[in-house]
Amino acid sequence: MRALKTLLLILLAVAALAIVLGLIGPKTSHISRDVMIAAPAAMVWDHVSSLRRTDEWSPFRDTDPAMQVTFEGVDGEVGSKSMWNGKKAGKGVQEVTAVDPDKHLGLALHFTEPFAAYATAAYDLQPMGDSTKVTWSYDGKNNFMARIICVFQDMDAMMGPMFTSGLAKLKKI
Repeated sequence: MRALKTLLLILLAVAALAIVLGLIGPKTSHISRDVMIAAPAAMVWDHVSSLRRTDEWSPFRDTDPAMQVTFEGVDGEVGSKSMWNGKKAGKGVQEVTAVDPDKHLGLALHFTEPFAAYATAAYDLQPMGDSTKVTWSYDGKNNFMARIICVFQDMDAMMGPMFTSGLAKLKKI
């Protein structure tokens, strides 16, 4: 009986700790990386505005080469979508929500597996002489479980290197 009480107290303590961490963990995550590309904004735009072309330099493709990606809508226009389904990448949809040619592409992200989450992402282009500064950003709201995880694992530290890798591949293209 004493062992059962001890086990119950331990389980209650772990549950209480999880609740506290879920309440105090970061409510949002922000990731942003940029790169200078020696090309005019119009040329870079062709590679970031198209979901099909983005798939060519996406770092997420490297982590899950067997991932299946399908496309819907007119590529590069508001409402166009890419849907992915992979063992490591999970499952989700990204949809173009804003287009300002040669300047800004806004995206809505809906992750469905391994967990449900919503976020936004953007590619912003800034001409700088004969080069273009490309900024890739991500903003998400952390649900209760993500808040607990983010107490121990910083999203920027976890995902930032992937953004850097993707932008390096974009620069090579």
